[in-house]
Amino acid sequence: MISSLHKLIDELESRSSNITSMGLKVKIQDDQLTGKLINLANQPGELDRISRSVDGLMQSSGFSVIDGEHVVRNLLTDRHFYGSFCELGAYDWLERNNATHTAQVALGSQDVLNPNGCTIDGQFTNYDAYFDIKGFGMQAYLMGLFKQRLQPFLPGLTISIDGPLDVAVKDIEKYAFGTIGQLKAKLSVGSTHQIGELGWSIKVATPQRVTISEHTSDPYVFAEQNRYYPFKTSRQFTRKAPFFLVFPYSSQFNSMLASNVFDMTDIALRALARRVFIQLTSDKTLLHKHDSQTSPGLTVADAAKLVSALLFINLDNDGAWLFLNPRAEHKLTKYHIEQVFDFTIPVQMGIEDFEHDNY
Repeated sequence: MISSLHKLIDELESRSSNITSMGLKVKIQDDQLTGKLINLANQPGELDRISRSVDGLMQSSGFSVIDGEHVVRNLLTDRHFYGSFCELGAYDWLERNNATHTAQVALGSQDVLNPNGCTIDGQFTNYDAYFDIKGFGMQAYLMGLFKQRLQPFLPGLTISIDGPLDVAVKDIEKYAFGTIGQLKAKLSVGSTHQIGELGWSIKVATPQRVTISEHTSDPYVFAEQNRYYPFKTSRQFTRKAPFFLVFPYSSQFNSMLASNVFDMTDIALRALARRVFIQLTSDKTLLHKHDSQTSPGLTVADAAKLVSALLFINLDNDGAWLFLNPRAEHKLTKYHIEQVFDFTIPVQMGIEDFEHDNY
């Protein structure tokens, strides 16, 4: 069993000369693996995917050595693991399905909603369109990691955390992880603490008591509560060309997405896409509320019309759903999608264009 950080690096280096060239064991102190990293280290298939993705990015997609090392180093830390795992998984999925691309594309202020310009994750080479990748379910993963970080301070006790999952990752960093030192003194058996900025409630009980963490299970409520999630980094939306938001997720690391019983996950993803495409293309809320790095005066409706497609990828089974925005400023058709995938649409990807559901 692989249980140390340097042994995990050894496994990655044995699969990729590019990762070997980074010299990570000299730069990163060895430590015992915890949590999800132990799971990753002992799954050869996942290690193959990570090394294959890094190699593809550095050899054919324009990733620099610095870019490659950055994403691998993030993968090796609990806090950033899930986001990097999802990012590498999405790049690999796109490459294997003939959606060739250039990675890490720098765009100017005239091209994106960031008045200073920014770098986005990629540009497709078979069709003139751009994309950015965001780990889906990141909040649920971080909530679980936060609970894990609290547990050593409350030995023998049970911790539950209730609250919404549609909160900014940066706010979780600030108001949850950033307050662990204060929480150590406040939490004790039978106590409850509110993190008002996140809407989270932390409860501590003895093991004999049953504690239940409540999160959204109704797919339509989930879609309603998470409808603004795609706009957390709307600064990267492109103005002049079609734009895909790619949302990879892994149910093995995220209990919220662990089951698709009665097609509940599929229903939730479609409902979320419809909220973004139909409801929010009329939403006059200022975009600054969701991403302070966007140009002043823009509304959610302005941004929603720039999202040409939402692509959800289940990294556990390669299944995917592609939802096309019928109200997009740069509208995509199924013919355009065929071009993106070099005229070989992935058999495991469903496509919904809302042709008869646009009202």
